[in-house]
Amino acid sequence: MDQLPVYSIIISTLNCADKLPHALHSIAAQDYVGSYEVIVIDGGSSDRTLDVVSEYSFLISHFVSEPDLGIYDAWNKGITVSRGEWILFLGSDDKLLENTLSVYNDFLISLPDDVDYISGKVRLTLASGAYQAIGRPWRWHEFSHYMRTAHVGSLHRRHLFDSYGLFSLKYSVCADYEFFMRIGPRLKAAYIDQCLAIMSVGGVSQSSLTPLLQTRDIKIKYGYCSVLRIDLDFIYSVLAWSVSRLKQFFGMGYR
Repeated sequence: MDQLPVYSIIISTLNCADKLPHALHSIAAQDYVGSYEVIVIDGGSSDRTLDVVSEYSFLISHFVSEPDLGIYDAWNKGITVSRGEWILFLGSDDKLLENTLSVYNDFLISLPDDVDYISGKVRLTLASGAYQAIGRPWRWHEFSHYMRTAHVGSLHRRHLFDSYGLFSLKYSVCADYEFFMRIGPRLKAAYIDQCLAIMSVGGVSQSSLTPLLQTRDIKIKYGYCSVLRIDLDFIYSVLAWSVSRLKQFFGMGYR
């Protein structure tokens, strides 16, 4: 039997043949020499995605192309076929920095055995090339109010999904937040204070109020805060989102 991979990198994609090669190349360019697997779950693309996958067949361990119910459905499919001890999720327009897996590997050596989630910073990039680093350490008292961690490129120990289930398909853009709220203060997390991945500004998660509405619903569902506090958090989030959109429009707040 072949050696089980340390990392399972799961990529969801749909009609992103122009972006997917960059995500795959960022994995192929890793300086890490250990074992990992790459799983690509495609939602039934009608563009050149199959050609791209063929070009990177040397890298991809498992590929599925069929209609799905969105990114979290795709990630769930990837989880069920993955074999790694640590699971990492990417969208087709996300990229890993070339030393990310090596950084994780060196970090894991010094960690206690009970740590089951590791995150770092993510470089949020505009089309102009300007960027902003996002992603803070997981602290329960903060996380119960807002999603402060950067989920792109973070590591999840396999037993989290065995113990707490897969991503909920009820939440189209915030199922990652719901998953961690499901675990609650029991999560044992660690943080790397450096950029590990790159993602682009755009999409429904940054251009609409849907994430804020879904986050409010999730917080009410689990009841860690009073409804009054949840509504105050929601108002604050809407104001912060509005300011952020204005800064993006005027090219402010990035470097």
